Amino acid sequence: MALLDHFSIDTTRKGWLYDLAGELAVLHEAQALRSGCVMHLSLVFEKFRIDPDELNAIGRLASELMIRHV
Repeated sequence: MALLDHFSIDTTRKGWLYDLAGELAVLHEAQALRSGCVMHLSLVFEKFRIDPDELNAIGRLASELMIRHV
């Protein structure tokens, strides 16, 4: 909950978990996200060996990034 408050993430919005994962990825995986002006979150999924098509993949990615943040 502290991270949600820190990043001002509105959990009433559909897809808020993507917002959290994105904020954490920008902080902790900036190198993977640098590619001109396009963000490649798929590279961050690869780094953590998470299949983005699996059930709750974004939740797993957010968890991995939160572990780094905290």
